[in-house]
Amino acid sequence: MRFHVSMFIAAVCMVNMADAAAAAKNAVIISPEGSDVADGRTLPFKTLERARNEVRTMLRSETGTGDIIVYLRGGTYRCEKTVVFGPGDGSPVRTVAYAAYPGERPVFDGGIQVTGWKPWKDGIYRAHVPLIENTRQFYINGVRMRRAHSGPLQLFGMSEDRDAFVVRSADIRAVGHPEDLLVRQNVNWRTYMIPVDGISAAGEWSYLKIRKPFLYYYLYKFNFEMNLKGYMFLDNAPEFIDAPGSWYFDRRENYLYCKPPRDVPLNTAVCIVPSAETFIRFEGGSDGPVCNIRFDGITFQYDTWTQPDMEGCAPTQTTVMVGAGGSESYILPAMVSGSGVSNIVIENCTFIHSGKSAVNFSSNVSGIIIRGNVFCDIAAAAVNIGTTKKDAGSAAKRVVIANNVLRETGKEYHGSAAISVLYSEDTTIAHNDIRGADYTAVSVGWGWSSKNTLSQRTIVEANRIFDFNRKCVDGAAIYSLSRSIGSGYRSNYVGNAFTSFNTAALYHDEGSAGYHDIGNVIELCRGDHAVFNLNGNSDILIENTYTTTGNAVNYKPQNVVISNVVICPDRVWPEDARAVIAASGLEPEYRHLLDALPPLPAEPQPVIRTSGLKHPAALMFEPGTPAVDRSVYQTPFLEENGSVIIDARDYAEYTGLERCAFSFVGVHGWFDGFASKHVLMANKPVYERGTAFTELPTLSYRIKVITPGTYRICLRGKGDSDKEAHALVSFAGRDIGPVTCRKEFAWITAASGKPLDVSVPEAGVYDLKITGRITGWFFDRILFTRENAPADGSTEPGPVSSPRDGVPFIIVPPLVTGVTPPVRENIALKKPVTVSSMYNTSFKADNVTDGKFNSEWVPGGGDKLGSATIDLGAEMPVSEIQICFRVSWDNEAIRRNIAVRGSNDPDMKDAVILGSIGRDAAPFGELWKVLLPDGKPFRFISVSKTDGNGGNFGLGEVRVYAER
Repeated sequence: MRFHVSMFIAAVCMVNMADAAAAAKNAVIISPEGSDVADGRTLPFKTLERARNEVRTMLRSETGTGDIIVYLRGGTYRCEKTVVFGPGDGSPVRTVAYAAYPGERPVFDGGIQVTGWKPWKDGIYRAHVPLIENTRQFYINGVRMRRAHSGPLQLFGMSEDRDAFVVRSADIRAVGHPEDLLVRQNVNWRTYMIPVDGISAAGEWSYLKIRKPFLYYYLYKFNFEMNLKGYMFLDNAPEFIDAPGSWYFDRRENYLYCKPPRDVPLNTAVCIVPSAETFIRFEGGSDGPVCNIRFDGITFQYDTWTQPDMEGCAPTQTTVMVGAGGSESYILPAMVSGSGVSNIVIENCTFIHSGKSAVNFSSNVSGIIIRGNVFCDIAAAAVNIGTTKKDAGSAAKRVVIANNVLRETGKEYHGSAAISVLYSEDTTIAHNDIRGADYTAVSVGWGWSSKNTLSQRTIVEANRIFDFNRKCVDGAAIYSLSRSIGSGYRSNYVGNAFTSFNTAALYHDEGSAGYHDIGNVIELCRGDHAVFNLNGNSDILIENTYTTTGNAVNYKPQNVVISNVVICPDRVWPEDARAVIAASGLEPEYRHLLDALPPLPAEPQPVIRTSGLKHPAALMFEPGTPAVDRSVYQTPFLEENGSVIIDARDYAEYTGLERCAFSFVGVHGWFDGFASKHVLMANKPVYERGTAFTELPTLSYRIKVITPGTYRICLRGKGDSDKEAHALVSFAGRDIGPVTCRKEFAWITAASGKPLDVSVPEAGVYDLKITGRITGWFFDRILFTRENAPADGSTEPGPVSSPRDGVPFIIVPPLVTGVTPPVRENIALKKPVTVSSMYNTSFKADNVTDGKFNSEWVPGGGDKLGSATIDLGAEMPVSEIQICFRVSWDNEAIRRNIAVRGSNDPDMKDAVILGSIGRDAAPFGELWKVLLPDGKPFRFISVSKTDGNGGNFGLGEVRVYAER
């Protein structure tokens, strides 16, 4: 029996059925030792597919009545293909149950055991695995191993053509098969995986060429927020096998390479590679839904999902993924999935070692019950319900997710909520025990809108949720989007948020409305947030909250009321709170599930207590990272009655605090109590930080200083101006001088040239304020310290005798500053454009030269010979012209029969054809380049249609380069 199965499944597979029932006329039996030519009664069938076909026949029988049960005898069922259930496999008036035979344990297994390991080199072993084409997971003794990847690798932006990521050549190791590589980066609540086609070096810089056309789907057609100046990993090369347990699969020769974990001989260990992708799929359709089917007491283990290796993977949020259309087009797949279903029950089952999600019921679903199951070691979500479709018929209806145990979710697709419910009506999520979610534990709603949506009456009640948001930020134990009338969070017991930036126990985001939260108990570390209400929320009542921290964000509320918050910092709870805790999690008849959980991985999961500035680096933590000492890496301040206490002697590198009522950690924005995320992520579609606000920016901090003395205020930021900009800094109501800020991020100098030192004569509460004199200011570090700040933004050990003596605040790679890859000047950038017509004002002429591929000019439908002419302002020697055609919508007519002309006359008299495209269309999404080696001078460059089909035309961008 494979690792853990014997003890793990015994407690979840028992069903209350009599042995004699197996002989009933409406019973069918299958067994791993059976035969599909047997009768399925006196002798069992062998496969689920054969049993399904028998049930289909029984349901068609005119004389058949009563429910049908298919008993699965114990043992392992090797899963080589998906078993599909359609409308004919269920009945509106009869229930079909697929259930474990009493006292036995059926296991659907998608894995292949790997044997025959032989030494290869450098302590690495290899084994031939001829039965699979590819896999993204590998397990040794039931523990998920780490796929080989590089160390943290800093990005320096994108290539000039925006078709490659730029890294420093000295930082990247040569690999034999760069076409196997994935660029992987955790950004806020998303894990991006972008496939690479090759690597080219050009001196100091190397370029990771991105596989097409997926680059265009993710980068140009969607809100793409990779941190192009941050860190990423390169996955999947044998050259990266270095740490014990790291592995690589060569899909050309079918060899699996692995460096064994310490003290684990591979030839005596149980080594598994998954090969199956989906075990069961329900497909309703025009013939009706798949209805009245129950799965009971079955284990599903070891599956994979190989699509990201070939096509990449770009999530929008939780399990919603960007597809070929460049939009929210599909839900991440699962072991068991379905659409067009009614009255489906999954209970007493086990889902373990998944390479994607476990259960996914998407569009046109109703009457779903997921109850009494165990989910453990899941690459994405344990349960996903609903879809992003906005038509009324697509919302999920009457869903119950109750009394399940969820452990270790989001293991690879970190931004997947453990339980995700999109548009739904009448959904109950109750009495679940959730621990170890890499992102949000329970996410409900979709659409980012306070207007009426398809969601209503979603109740999240009596759940026990701990250890959430381990690898992401901007999440929660329980999180909502958009309006959902009649909904609420009730009597949940929540504890231990892992990240402090934009993370809360209860989080209502982006237009949430209609919620009544009552009686929740929140057990957090000092400085964490109990409640968030952000971004246009309305009509929310939060009452009777018991919490260890009073931190709450209520940003621009509209009829949002928080009342009766009972703060118990020492966790001495009142009687009502103790009753909530006792009743939370599994109900008594399901608590045996906790006794049968498998041993969790021994490798430590770091506790990241990071400031907002450092959070992108904190997301680089991987399993196997040395454990972080909780006593050292707690948030270094304590809240007392709405005041923040900080001893700056001990936290010299700590990056500032928001106003005392909110305690945002180290991220600074223009509004009281809220910080702009644009400081932290690439602002689409120009990949640099920066967004100007119309308000006069003011930052306000309240700091309670324990130790009197002289303190220094250090600021690092930028102003959105070509000229030097100024801000006024004041402390304790006294101006301490203006500061000067330039357009690029840098440590800011005082106008006087002297440091911003302040004397604090006695312990007390002091206000620090920074007021900008122009709009568009950004600060990414604000230090209040008794020591000089590091000039390069790196972390440093704490002072002697402090809690951080000799230990970096967060173990992250230091940022590399002051280096940018070389670029050529696009002399057409921001130059005026004259066009023959515009489809509407969204497709204006200026879009042709604004530097953005995804802002476009499109001519009017009646424009037969659409054209766009750029005025370079003077005659210039032109060596190259690059054209990106329209990418938001496409057909080949847009990209064929095109002429590029040059002239020095505004009326384009005597224009010269510089390049043309005939009937063979240019490739979609690629830059069409016109090379002009002679470098003749032109002032006007025109791109036009030549076939009289100007209505099928459009330009994303035109670039022009002078002779070098």
